[in-house]
Amino acid sequence: MWVTAICLLPVASQAQYVYESPQDLAKKAVEAYTDERYEDAFVEFMKINKSDTAYFDSRIDAILCASALGHNDTIIDVANEALSVKKHYNPSEKVFINAIAVAYNNKEEHEKALEVLEDGLKKYPDYALMHQNQGTAYAGLKKYDEAVKSFQMAIRYDPKSYLPHYKLGLICAYNGDLTKAMLCFNMACLIRTSSGNGTAILVTLEELGNGKLEKDS
Repeated sequence: MWVTAICLLPVASQAQYVYESPQDLAKKAVEAYTDERYEDAFVEFMKINKSDTAYFDSRIDAILCASALGHNDTIIDVANEALSVKKHYNPSEKVFINAIAVAYNNKEEHEKALEVLEDGLKKYPDYALMHQNQGTAYAGLKKYDEAVKSFQMAIRYDPKSYLPHYKLGLICAYNGDLTKAMLCFNMACLIRTSSGNGTAILVTLEELGNGKLEKDS
């Protein structure tokens, strides 16, 4: 009886464990994400092991899930975990650094965002998104002159991104420079409508024209 039980234990253990390849996990995760089941998708992406070649991509996707859920602390934790993995080359390092800064900005912890971005821009000085989020952090601290410089740098490195044009336009409007504001908003609207929906920018233009644009909007 005891022999039988002992012999069956390994079989029972194997029956409980089902191996899932990274491809299977990624497929399940993408299906969940497409269905807007972001928590389920997050869990599946996080199952992909650090030793797998898809590890960094899986953590970027996990961050997208956490972002959709508004879980900024989770974004910071996942990005820091990915940055701590010692591999010969991390092709997504700048993405993780920027994700941390975005999360801090979302939490209105702009000083922390600036600390992260200062280090990040030393390594990736031409990464437009870091300059853009640096501008967002400065604007959140009401350091508008610094914000203008950051948004200008973002435009320099990625002139086809509408958001730095739009945010620069807001600051110009707040400062009473309506001509520059209109130029920025027009450029942002042109870029946005060519790739998506420019309705929000058109609303801002209307508010500007009617004198309803508030400094804290």
